[in-house]
Amino acid sequence: MGSKNLYGKVSEDFIEMLSEMYVYDKKTGQKIPLKTEDGVILVDDILNILGFHYDYTKHKAVYELLTGDVKFHRDYDSDSVYVRNQKFPNYVRKMKVYCGHIRETYRGGMESHYKSGEIVTSDNLDRGEWVNILSIGSDALYRSSYFTPTEYKTLEDSTLNTEDDQ
Repeated sequence: MGSKNLYGKVSEDFIEMLSEMYVYDKKTGQKIPLKTEDGVILVDDILNILGFHYDYTKHKAVYELLTGDVKFHRDYDSDSVYVRNQKFPNYVRKMKVYCGHIRETYRGGMESHYKSGEIVTSDNLDRGEWVNILSIGSDALYRSSYFTPTEYKTLEDSTLNTEDDQ
């Protein structure tokens, strides 16, 4: 059963993989496609199946997109991030990552993946353009983003030392 605070993160390539499958209606036994005849992936329907909260009045899943980091904050204008391949972690692909709270009533078998906090991905390298992680970025970029935190002392820490000295 789903947890009150369970939060899921699902990659675009996982959504693409699921879109090639069918769901069967339990009542009618009818096959329900997860993409339109023109090949448009029904992302909201797939996220609903994966346990994301769903607004039935708007027919939309409730989610947000993971955004890129820029220095010390989020780049809210971005709609994709580099994600490592599940089976081959040295390969990355820039893609959308859908994040959202999972319904408490969800019993779809993805709970252990969501609890791990990891992004659920496909392990298929044939889907999309994967690149070696060493080929993105540059040494200069990594050095410019390097941050060393300074040590902060609380008022309580500094007063304890003076009291002991007296």
